[in-house]
Amino acid sequence: LEMFFDASQQHDDALVKSVEKLFASCVPTQASHDQKKDSPPWVLFRWGSLTAFLAYISAVQVRYTLFTAGGLPIRAVCTVTLEEIAGEAPRQNPTSGGIVPRREHVVVHGDTLAGIAYAEYGDTSLWRAVAVV
Repeated sequence: LEMFFDASQQHDDALVKSVEKLFASCVPTQASHDQKKDSPPWVLFRWGSLTAFLAYISAVQVRYTLFTAGGLPIRAVCTVTLEEIAGEAPRQNPTSGGIVPRREHVVVHGDTLAGIAYAEYGDTSLWRAVAVV
């Protein structure tokens, strides 16, 4: 995505501040760092009413094209690389996302906790663990 910045009417540091904001948006936020999931801030890219998607800015390149007599940049072209943030995939069936059982045991009349412990773990002394489950 190319962005054109023109501050030729202002002759101040507004363009520099705008470009610095773009570069800052590539840095992981403190909140994401605290959660040990470093991620730059998310942005919502909107192109009129046609397109909108959630993304993060992964790279910024800037080319300054016009300067004041004092050397202050007042015109620039920025190339911004956006990476779309994938939404949650739709579930395929009603049980999607549920806990996947490792194994099962059907309790029938006459079963005891010690008997189930022996059948499942080979040790009758583990009946308390079965009782918790």
